[in-house]
Amino acid sequence: MVDKWKKILARNAPLLVWVTEADALRRGIKLEGFIWRRDKDLDIRFNTPLTAVFDYNGKSEYPNLQKFIDKKNYKIEKILKTIEADIKENILLKHGKTRKDCIFLYEKFRSNMSYMLAAYYISQNIYNKIKDMLGAKRFKKIEPYIIQPYKEPLAIREHRAIENLKVKYKMKILNKKCAYREAKKLSQRFGFFHSEYQTVEWKPKDYFREITANFNLNKKPKPEGKDNFSSISDQYIAWLVSIAQRWVYVFDEAKASQTRALWALRKTIKKLGFNKEEIIATTQYEFLNWTKNKEIPNNILERQRFFFVMLWNGKIKIKFGEEDVSRIIKKEKIKEFLSLNKKAISEIKGKIGYRGLVRGKARIVFTPKEANTIKKEKFLLLA
Repeated sequence: MVDKWKKILARNAPLLVWVTEADALRRGIKLEGFIWRRDKDLDIRFNTPLTAVFDYNGKSEYPNLQKFIDKKNYKIEKILKTIEADIKENILLKHGKTRKDCIFLYEKFRSNMSYMLAAYYISQNIYNKIKDMLGAKRFKKIEPYIIQPYKEPLAIREHRAIENLKVKYKMKILNKKCAYREAKKLSQRFGFFHSEYQTVEWKPKDYFREITANFNLNKKPKPEGKDNFSSISDQYIAWLVSIAQRWVYVFDEAKASQTRALWALRKTIKKLGFNKEEIIATTQYEFLNWTKNKEIPNNILERQRFFFVMLWNGKIKIKFGEEDVSRIIKKEKIKEFLSLNKKAISEIKGKIGYRGLVRGKARIVFTPKEANTIKKEKFLLLA
């Protein structure tokens, strides 16, 4: 028997993020006749630092993607171009001064969340179509190439900028004073991106640390799958691959763009004199009420220990407290929390977002304070 829910990840983020995720899935995107949405989703925090995210195993997605990718329908390229233009504009969002600005930034956060989620599921649909046409064995050989974005998203642009400065610093083209000046520029351009997981943005000192760190340079490895891909003569499949890579780029860049909107929202809340941790621990409706000068709940941070956010058939349900969360865990047959604290985690699996960046040890931390306990170690750059 297939489980109703499948855990896909766990991460540290405030309640407003999870409610917005559910709403972004519910609303989806509607553009140029293209429609995408999902109507089932579940996020649970059960007295742990991380929220567990579950994907519904049954039918939950409602796209009309097929007619947009059959026989090289170039209308999908127009849709992608529109989305990319919107993301490019949103990635430059500034913080505001009023609660009205908070509404604007929240809407931007939600719309870019929709782009990101849609891009993930749409790219998966296209992968499956390519896999069906090529066969599983041949698809596996080119998959590492297919999942690359067609151009560098912000995360990779930041990485390249740091690496270029590292080289100049090692070759003594830059002294420490110049390196710190460049670190300031990087902080202004990319620093916000590191605030995604409820942490702080990177400051000049963080980039200066990266620029001046000891490292070994290696030649850039040849992307796996590229030679295999060049052997594909079917122009339709080649077009599908190009479309998939466009959606992968949308996923990565929309992730940066939604982070920018939330970063700007936090700064605006702080400038208004409110506790940003409390405000972003609200539900969507509580947040919008706050923008109308209404009060937020008194136990706003305490209730974050136990909550669930469920999207079911287009309706969002939110509950707080150990009793209610336990009830939903039992009802939905969620196995994740049944053995909580009874056995140690021996392995964590995941997929890399970009091949060939860095090799080193990984540690799991839940808060910025815990991050300070990590000792500096040498690492090997692979790009």
